[in-house]
Amino acid sequence: MTFDLAGQVHAEFRTLDDRWGTAAALSVRAKLALYQGKPDRARADAEYADTLFRELGDSWGELQTTVTLGDLSEFTGDYYAAGHPRREGLRLAEQLKMWNEASKMLAQLGRTALLTGDLDRAESFHGRAKDLAAAHFYQRGEEFAEVVLTLVARRQGRLNDAETHLRAWLDWCRRWEGDLGVAFVLAELGFIAEQRGDADAALTLYQEGLDYARRTGDRRARTRLRRPRRRPRPHR
Repeated sequence: MTFDLAGQVHAEFRTLDDRWGTAAALSVRAKLALYQGKPDRARADAEYADTLFRELGDSWGELQTTVTLGDLSEFTGDYYAAGHPRREGLRLAEQLKMWNEASKMLAQLGRTALLTGDLDRAESFHGRAKDLAAAHFYQRGEEFAEVVLTLVARRQGRLNDAETHLRAWLDWCRRWEGDLGVAFVLAELGFIAEQRGDADAALTLYQEGLDYARRTGDRRARTRLRRPRRRPRPHR
């Protein structure tokens, strides 16, 4: 689905006066707008879709919009605001017994905690997300939670633990996750090498990660790997 196609679908549903279809099309377009760097369009579509889903009493639809609204706040740097839609998303997912979605929302809440510097809560949320994903055989959710746990470990200075977990999932990401997951893991491995003072290894990992990031079309993935970084000093 492309942004323009989602717009055409939205227009068709409006012509038919189909409120649920209109909300669904707006929800999809909001996600596409977000990843194409159109935050204003994403917010307008997501908020209107959320209003329609609430009026229709569709909790599943509301859950979809909480994901976009949480990500939108995070992408624009308002980390504290991201917590509200993510807490609501977790409530809805648990209410609907959509355990894979609940695992995702726990992981997103953990990411919010991480970005606001609360490493203990970040570790707790991601641990719960990982356990819930494993209990329901949701391997992608388990992988996501464990990979983000490595961000906590790296910030705590546990570089060996972080690298071990990342490398365990790198091959899996190459097989199943696609370019975005591989780019993320390679970037994290590069950060670890940089913290150790191994400039050559860091540069190699960043270059490979950038190649994968460019394939995704995701601006944030590319920016993360193109950010100017000081050459690390070797440990003495």
